[in-house]
Amino acid sequence: MKREPAIDCADASSKTTEPSEKKYPKTDMNNSSVIEGFRLVKLLNCHNDTKTIFLHVEKDDKTGVIIFEKQPFDETVADNVLQSELNFSTLEFENDIYSTHKIRSASKMANEIKMTLIYPATERHLLKYATKEPFVFEETPEVYKEIIQPFFLKQALNCQWVYNILEKKSETERIICEDTDESSGFLCIPDLRSDLKDLQTFHALAIVKRRDLLSIRDLRSEHIPMLKNIQATCLREIKNKYGVTKDKLRVFLHYQPTFYHLHIHFVSIYINGPHVQAERAHLLSDVIQNLEWSSDFYKNRTITYVVNEKDSLMDLLSESLNFAKNS
Repeated sequence: MKREPAIDCADASSKTTEPSEKKYPKTDMNNSSVIEGFRLVKLLNCHNDTKTIFLHVEKDDKTGVIIFEKQPFDETVADNVLQSELNFSTLEFENDIYSTHKIRSASKMANEIKMTLIYPATERHLLKYATKEPFVFEETPEVYKEIIQPFFLKQALNCQWVYNILEKKSETERIICEDTDESSGFLCIPDLRSDLKDLQTFHALAIVKRRDLLSIRDLRSEHIPMLKNIQATCLREIKNKYGVTKDKLRVFLHYQPTFYHLHIHFVSIYINGPHVQAERAHLLSDVIQNLEWSSDFYKNRTITYVVNEKDSLMDLLSESLNFAKNS
């Protein structure tokens, strides 16, 4: 997901050479080589509820982000722990029939950590994962047109990785389903950090093929057939391939999105956190109904969302509108 500064997503494809395709899953050639040479710069963030830690790292004078995430238990892992020896055990609390213990199991299954590596990373990646003070902002259509849209066309994360997927230069083995029509088609793949075998962490993305649709701000009633097709096709194929039914999924679009190329999230109902916050996630079914009611619904409405300190958008709003300067 490498990004050159101030590159418009629409022009990104001419800036980057074609990458070699990667195959997943695969075993690392050397168990330690994937993190060898990285130096910890500082802790960016830590989510105790999801047991995830975000690190700013460096290697060969280049910046990177490493995310360590402890894997959730399932019945197989739990049984493996019960059958294994304990390398370490201490009693922390005891009262009548209740007690708590800190243990270290010999089970390798229980000790697995999922790692996400972003390297080389940009300043925007560091800001994305760092701890930030949030503020609620109400974006009017005028503010979007005059300030937000031009800014994000220049500052958004490079979309070349999206184009690589759509052009099938990478991640072809991860495709869940697709519609090849260039004007209304899409491609659905797992989210980078998702385990599709586990309902608790299921997360897939449907990415539209059109490059002129950046966010819900660009959607009109003419796009309803495309949205309904994405909804119906993805829900059907996710059920057929993974056994996950629509009543176990939240289907939504983000605003503000992480990258400015229209995409739709299919996320397990068990996942909580920033992904599904009310001021960011717009349910696809609601989006379709709103467009049926008014073609210019998202063009003309004021949209409320959270903007974070240290983010370049916050700097822009503070400078242009004096937003949150006294906070």
